[in-house]
Order: sequence, then structure tokens, then C-alpha cells
Amino acid sequence: MRSVFVALDLETTGLDPETDAIIEIGVVKFRGETVLDEWGTLVRPERPIPPAVVELTGIRPEEAEQAPPLRALLPRLRALVGDAVLVGHSIDQDLAFLRRYGLFRENEALDTYELAAILVPYAGGHSLSTLARDLGIPVEVVHRALEDARLTHRLFQALFERACQLPEPILEEIVRHAARFPWPPRRFFEEALRAVQRGRFADQSIGAQLRAKGRATAEAYLAPPPVRARPLRPRREPQPLDEEALARLLEPGGALSRIFPDYEHRPQQVEMLRAVAASFNEGAHRMIEAGTGVGKSLAYLIPAAVWALHNGERVVISTYTIPLQEQLLQKDIPVLQRLLSESGMADGSALRVALLKGRAHYLCPARLMQLRHAGPSSIDELRMLVKILVWLPTTRTGDGDELYLPTPAERALWARLSADNEACTAEVCAAWGEGGCFLHRARKAAEAAHLIIVNHALLFADVTTQNMVLPEHRHLIIDEAHHLEEAATRQLTVEIDRFGLLRLLQEAGGARDHRTGGLAGALTTLSRGLPPALRGPLTGLTRRLSEAVEAARTGVDVLMDALVAFLEAAAPGRGEHARKVLLQGAERQRPAWAAVEQAWDLLSARWRTVQETLAAIRTALTELLEHGFAEVEEPLGLAQVLSHDFERARQVLEAAIRNPSPDTVYWLEGHGEEGSWPHVRLHAAPLEVGPLVRRHLLGSRRCVIMTSATLQTVDRERQAPSFAFLKERLGAWEMEELALDSPFDYRRNALVYLVTDIPEPGQAGYQRAVEQAVLEAARAIGGRTMVLFTAYAPLRRAARALADPLARLGISVYEQGDGSSRRQLVERFRSAERAVLLGTRSLWEGVDIPGEALSCLIIAKLPFEVPDEPIFAARSTRYRDPFLDYAVPEAVLRFRQGFGRLIRRRSDRGVVVILDRRVLTRTYGAWFLTALPPCTLHRGPLSDIGSVLKDWLMGAAAK
Repeated sequence: MRSVFVALDLETTGLDPETDAIIEIGVVKFRGETVLDEWGTLVRPERPIPPAVVELTGIRPEEAEQAPPLRALLPRLRALVGDAVLVGHSIDQDLAFLRRYGLFRENEALDTYELAAILVPYAGGHSLSTLARDLGIPVEVVHRALEDARLTHRLFQALFERACQLPEPILEEIVRHAARFPWPPRRFFEEALRAVQRGRFADQSIGAQLRAKGRATAEAYLAPPPVRARPLRPRREPQPLDEEALARLLEPGGALSRIFPDYEHRPQQVEMLRAVAASFNEGAHRMIEAGTGVGKSLAYLIPAAVWALHNGERVVISTYTIPLQEQLLQKDIPVLQRLLSESGMADGSALRVALLKGRAHYLCPARLMQLRHAGPSSIDELRMLVKILVWLPTTRTGDGDELYLPTPAERALWARLSADNEACTAEVCAAWGEGGCFLHRARKAAEAAHLIIVNHALLFADVTTQNMVLPEHRHLIIDEAHHLEEAATRQLTVEIDRFGLLRLLQEAGGARDHRTGGLAGALTTLSRGLPPALRGPLTGLTRRLSEAVEAARTGVDVLMDALVAFLEAAAPGRGEHARKVLLQGAERQRPAWAAVEQAWDLLSARWRTVQETLAAIRTALTELLEHGFAEVEEPLGLAQVLSHDFERARQVLEAAIRNPSPDTVYWLEGHGEEGSWPHVRLHAAPLEVGPLVRRHLLGSRRCVIMTSATLQTVDRERQAPSFAFLKERLGAWEMEELALDSPFDYRRNALVYLVTDIPEPGQAGYQRAVEQAVLEAARAIGGRTMVLFTAYAPLRRAARALADPLARLGISVYEQGDGSSRRQLVERFRSAERAVLLGTRSLWEGVDIPGEALSCLIIAKLPFEVPDEPIFAARSTRYRDPFLDYAVPEAVLRFRQGFGRLIRRRSDRGVVVILDRRVLTRTYGAWFLTALPPCTLHRGPLSDIGSVLKDWLMGAAAK
């Protein structure tokens, strides 16, 4: 690397350059691996250093007060950097502080965060220290400026070496596209290309191998390996499972205990395996609740795999979350394959497993090639294209989840490059390599697989497309089944907003500035290649389409403005959250709704004109295709897709505005501030999904297993756990039932502390009491506490109130909503010695923090749904007693999920503190306690929380 760079890092009192101050500077000047100079110094901040910053950096206020002021240090910093290229992790944040003093306004700057997002998308995280560890760089000290600058230098070098291992044609293409934009990483990739051309790096890469074969072209990296396996062939007469032989695998002395000597026999796991095997043999549907620690994944995987292998039949396994899919693929299925082989039950290596996702997850090679040929039109498009080009030589799946796309803009760009295009067919994509395109390759792999892993959303996408998404199958296992109704609702909900309608019009008639063409542009290009006699009619249709689209655009603006006016009339309040209006009854009688109907009448007429023109275009293109003009295939496919999408949008708008269906919930949602709603979206969702589940999932399959750790609520009459609520919601009345308790000793390991003297939620003093309870618990056990809220507002108030008093105790506060991902928050909490984690809805489940890191779980409030949430409000009307028959059972399921965060292993021990006194004062409160495992209960005042916590946990230590 020929250029001189300077790695820069600052420590500051906060993130706002206007109000915060620099407290430390670290600089490393280098050329390649050679360090030319380095310098680090503390800076007198002229303002207090927050306790959280003191804890993070270890910089004590008295140290900083002895340091020189910033202005005394700027000349040396300016001289050291000179005109070198600056390098930093999120460098813009640091430069924002320095440029206030006139420094480095002309210097180029490279951000290692942006480079890592391109070159290391798979990293466990993209913080400086996490990236360094992932790349094998030693990390000793973090959050000190000079150490972080040194780490930035080493990370930059590692990223440069990674760039130099890219195939030369890829680097050349990146540099060519980047030359059109003022994009800082351009210099980085130019340096990498020069290094490769000089032979700086020994090239053992994919690029070298392809060049040796004469295939080093841009297109060479678009050929996923072909799928060789043949689709399964079911046996004419299925071979039943030997339940006893399967059970012996998990019994003491069985194959699993021989493979894993530490394996603990769990009778509940064996019972579940037997139940699943019996369901396969009998062709029965069964709902199985398996408590934490049962090991349900292996209990259903073993019979599913043996059935599939012996009978040549696919089994589909559906999950709600990605972490469970990862657990199945990376942990459980490898164990399963080894178990089958070593037990002699089957050849585990012959078990084929496929992960299948929705079309929007897969890269479309045709769409990518169009972008590569046309070139990106913005820096955002350039960045996305570079990420994909770097990823192409290594991906085997084309799954966009392998990329790091943290922003909405990047995810929107991915959507335009994905295979979410109904015009896509296997024949059209066959040209993109021997294996075809990524989507069709994934589907071929699924056809040849014994076990197909999907998520609930794809399961219902298959339902809505008349089983066109998944290969034919008769056996289905639904894990995390308590989320099935939510997943179905989300998948079947349609959303319409201004941006979506205008984008659809743009795909038909091109952009308003006419720089991008859409279907109209494709037709114009096509017309130029046609004989003059055929050119005229197509040119006329193209003109008609452009005119109709322009008129419809105006109609969209009129309709959306009318919806904004209606929302302002119906929801005049303002706040930080979205406002939602359920479109039923009195709301449709408002004067502002009449204006919405009139606006739709105007747009509807213009929309139909576009649809009629698309129909005429389809007819004309079909005739050309029949006369041998093969080049019309692509625009014809686009016209067909657009016709489908335009009709779908028209039907939804017509129903929502003029002819609402009694089986559908319609609502309007707006996001805005300062007296306006700039973002308004119309939603339509099914009122009930039970009939759909019953007809399309249960009615069309031989065997369906639904399982989860939380499927039961409480029967009001018997005051006992019951599957009835979920069965009613899912239309699954005939499913057989099995409830398996956890093998954990909750009475010995879990204490539930019921606070008796706290105000009820909504009463004066409640929020303050919650904060005091958290403080008492954290003080008593040195953090190790997670607090579950039901909304962000009280969470933020608690975070503000607790930050300083806990910081004085050396305890950090991590709060959901601070910009960190859920995974980052949990990892920080898990690795911190003394911390409190404040979370809301997404932390009530799917969080696994075993051991002493989480010793106290505080539930601030019973997790009832917001009463005016549109879908919840509409479904509530179907019940005689909406609160007791619907709201309480929903909350009980969520409460059980939250409780389950505490005890994750047999050796775990801890306390759950419930700060909602309604569990003691209301009749329904007992249902929440009945739904829990048999724990030790303790009632007491708020002031005793600390002492009870310490006594309980010290008892664990003594034992």
C-alpha cells in the first residue's frame, strides 16, 4: 500500500459534538504495516465526565482535569495528520468533533465500519473489538483512544488483505463503478487492485482458479453449483416407525448417551418422541407443550428423519425465529445424523436437509446483471452493488441474509434485486449457470430433501399461492407454534401507502423525471428493433401508458392527501408513536371519510385506464411472440406482473374504502410529528386465521405436530392449564394434546416474589416504585438483573432515573431502543460483570442467558395488549367477554414466555419479581400464577426485595 494513512480515535463525554467534549485523542500514522508515528493524550474536557463514560473508558475525572485543554493540542494533531488519509471506525462521528475547530475538512476519510460491512458481512458484530476478534486480531484494551487507533490500523490492514484476495475482475468492476461517484472507499479498492496487479498477494482465490480455466469474467461468479440429488419418491405403502427402537436411542445407556457421556436422560423427551412417532404412524394431528429443558427439537427430529429416510417422504419443519433455524441446522441436525449412523438406525450421511426461504431472500441474477450493465445511479446503489460483488464469489445460496444490510435504504435496494418477481421462471433463469438461479436451485434442493426447514411466513405464503412455494408434503412440524396466528396474520396483511403506489406506477411508466424507464422504457427500446410496420402500434400503446400513469400519479397524491386529512381529524393527538384508526362504524361516518371516497373514485377511474392499457400491451406483445419475436419475453413478463399487482392494489383499495369485507380488518396508521402525518399507510388483515389453518394446514396434511414451551393458558372453570384457547384461535379443536412438564426443579431453583405494597399500574407512584424495586434488586446482587416492560415510554423513564444511582454502584444500564440490536444488547449484558438490562416486547422471549449473568428477572407489568390495537380490538368483538376470554389468555401466554427467560439450565437459580399487584388483587391474577411451573412463592413489601434476593441466591451458593 503506497499511500500514508492516519488511524484516528477519540474518546468523548457523549455523542453530540455541539454539547459534548473530547477527553482523549489517539493517532497512529502508517504506510501498510509500517507504523511511522503515533501519539496519544488525555484532554481536559471543561465539563463533567458522565459516570457511564468513566466506567466505559476507565478515564477518571481527576486525570482528565490535569491534562492540557484541546486548543493547546490541536497544532500537534494538525501537524501529525497533515494531508494524509484518515482512517477510523465510524470516522464521521470523530470528525464531527474536530471539524468544529476547522480541522481536516479537506482530508479524505475511510471508515473501517463501512469497509467491514462490505468485506466481512458475516461478522458476529461490527463494533471495532468484535470485528478484530473475528479476524484473529488480539484485543487487550478497548475504549482508550491510542489502543483503539492501533486496533483500527490492524483492522484496516486485515480488511485490505481481504480485499486483495478478491478476484481481479471483481475489483476492476468495483473501481469502474466507483469512479463515477465521490465515494471514499474508492481509493481503498483502487489500492487493492494495484496490489493485485503487481502480484502483491499470492492468489489462491476463486478468481485465480477461474482465470486458470479461462472463466475469469463478471458472469462467472453468478453460477451456483447445480443440485445433483433427485427428488424423493414416496413408498407405495409407508413403513411404520418402531417406537420402541426410537425411544431406546434416548434411554439410559442408549446411543445418545454413548455419543455424549454428559447426556442427561429426560423422561419427558422420550415421551414426546413416542408421541410424535405415534402421530406419524397413525396419521394424527397433535399439539405438544414441552417445558423448558425437555429437548423437544431432538424429540421430533428423530422420528421425522427416520420416517423421511425409510419412506422417501419429505417432512417440513417450520419455525418462527431465525435463531431456532440456526440451532436446528448447526447443532441439532448434525447430532441427529451422527446418532442415526452410530445407532445403525439409518445412514445419517444420507439425510438431506434444505433451508428454504421466501423469494425475497434470494438474489435475482437477471436483475443484478441489469444493474451491473446500467451502473448504479447513486452512492447508495453503488454501496449495495459493491457489497454484492464482494459476496458473489463465496456465496453458495444467494441468500441476502448473508449480507450486512443494517439500514432501511439498503434493504429497499435489496428488494429491487431480489427474486421477488412473479415473472421469474426456471426456464428464464436457466441461462445463469449450470445450476440455474439461486431461487430455483434452493427449490430443487428442497425437492430432493428429507427435511425442509422453513419459517411460518413461508408456510402461509405457500397457502396463499395454492401450494406453489413448497414441494408437496404430507407431514408438517410447527415449532414455536404459539406464534402461528401472529405469523399468519402478518403474512396475510396487505399494506398500501403513497410510496408503494407511486413505485408501482414508476415500474409501469417510468419515473417522473423520465430518467428511468420502467415498462414504458422497455417498450421504447423494444420498438426500435422492430420493423416499421410493427413499430407504430407499440409506440402508440407506450405513449398511452405514460399518459395514463401520469394521470394516476396525480390521483394517488389526491387520495393520500385525503387519507392524511382524515387521520388528522380522527386522531388529532400527537406523540412519539404511530397513531392508528380502526376503519369501522362511526369512523366511516366522519365528513373527512366522504372526501376519501371521492378521492378514490377519481383514482379508481385513472387506475383502470392504466390496467386497460396494460391489457392491450399484453395482447400486442403476445402476438409479437407468436410471430417469433423472442425479445418480447422480458417486457411481456413485466406487463403480466404489473397487471397482477395493479389489480391486487385496486381490489384492496376498493374493499377498504367502498366495500369492506366483514372477514377483514382495515385500519389507517400514520407516523408524524409537529402537527402533520407525512407517512400514512392503509392496512387490511384477516379477522380470523383459524379457518385458514384448519382448511389449508390441518385439512390437507396427513400429520401435523404443533409444539412450543407455551401453548396452554388457564381454563376459567377448572382453574387449570388448558390448550382450549390456542385450539380455538387456530381452528384446531380435533388435535390431540400432550403437556410435558419441564425436567427442571422450579420449586427448588425459582423464587417468585410478589410485591404486596406497590401501587397498581396507572396509579400515582407506580413508575417510581418500579424504579425503586430495580434499584434495590440490582444493589443487592450487583446487577445481574433483566427488567421486562410492556412499552418503551416507561422503559426510557426508568433508564433515565436509574442511570446515575446505578453508575455510582458500578452497575451499567443497557436499554432496548438505544440503537443497538437485540443480540448486541444481550451480549453486552451477558459479558458485563455488573449490569441491568431493560427490555420490552422482543426480549420477553427468545433470549437465552444461562448461569449467574441473569439471576433476577423483574416483570414490571402484566403484558396485556394495547386495547385499541386495531387487529386486537376487532378480534375482541367476537367474544362475549373480550377481556377475560381474549385479552387475559393472550397475556398469560406472553407472561409465561417472559418468565421462561430466567431458568434456562438445570443448574440455574434465580428470582422473578412481579411488580404488578393485580396478580394478587384481581380474580384473573391467579390465572397468571397457575400458568407458571410449581415455584416457591413469596409475598412481601418492596423494601424486602434486596434481602430476599440475597438470601435466596446465597442459599444456592451454600448448596
